[in-house]
Amino acid sequence: MMVIEIDGLDTMLIISITFIKNMKRSLRKKKKKKTHDNNDDNNNGDNNNDDDEKSSSESENLDESSNEDNKLKPDIMNNQNCTINKNEKNRNIARNLRIREDTAKYLYNLSLNSAFYDPKSRSMREDPFANIRKHLNDDDNYYKGENYYNNTDDAIESKKLEVFAWESYKRGENVHFNAQPTQLELMYKEYLEKKKKIIKKKQEDILKTYKCQNNEEQQPNQEELLQSEVYTEYKPIEQIHNNNMKKNIKVPSKYEEDIYLFDHSSVFGSYYDKHTKKWGYKCCSSTNKYDKCFQT
Repeated sequence: MMVIEIDGLDTMLIISITFIKNMKRSLRKKKKKKTHDNNDDNNNGDNNNDDDEKSSSESENLDESSNEDNKLKPDIMNNQNCTINKNEKNRNIARNLRIREDTAKYLYNLSLNSAFYDPKSRSMREDPFANIRKHLNDDDNYYKGENYYNNTDDAIESKKLEVFAWESYKRGENVHFNAQPTQLELMYKEYLEKKKKIIKKKQEDILKTYKCQNNEEQQPNQEELLQSEVYTEYKPIEQIHNNNMKKNIKVPSKYEEDIYLFDHSSVFGSYYDKHTKKWGYKCCSSTNKYDKCFQT
């Protein structure tokens, strides 16, 4: 508004002065930018030098660390192999829990009144076919509950061992059924031997009192006869043939033999069913070991 009231020459002077001032400001700004850029370049150069020194020192450290890593590699590989073996063992254990082709215990009988299945311990103690078993033909193909199998064969001996461990622990012996099984078994064998000796002594004392010792001495021990029998071969001239061959003596097993159970006339294992691929009794061709003979 001031410029409009003044004459034309004055206006021209004012415009020129303002123009010069603006030019000076722009030049100052440009100089400041240049100085700032130069300082940045110098700083970058210094940083590059520092980076080069750092990279050289890091390369030396890497070489030293690589040598140390090469020394530690066999230990790391051994540890990795150990972990791999542990994982493989765990996989095998998980696979051996149940074959996937076999039906699960809880799928045999889906009725609500069937036996209880405990998923935590994977056990079904009762018979799932307790009410239906009379109508089934092949009883041996079905699951009969863990209580049935726990009271057969060697399961009874393991229970005796466990009871012996409890009783011996009460009397001050440091034995556990799961933690020290070998020590427990040796102690149980010693206990049985001592028990036999005590029973023999009692029998001898009773025989002495009733004067029946002579009859007992006349009867030979069958175990001694089996172990002392030697095969001797004679020539026609009544001379012993010098052969070191011994007679093939049957070694008595720990299991009972030639005992006919449940009114059977043959031993279990004398019959083999090709269709079911199971052993059984020849007299009635039954494949269940604990069934009675239906031919009697």
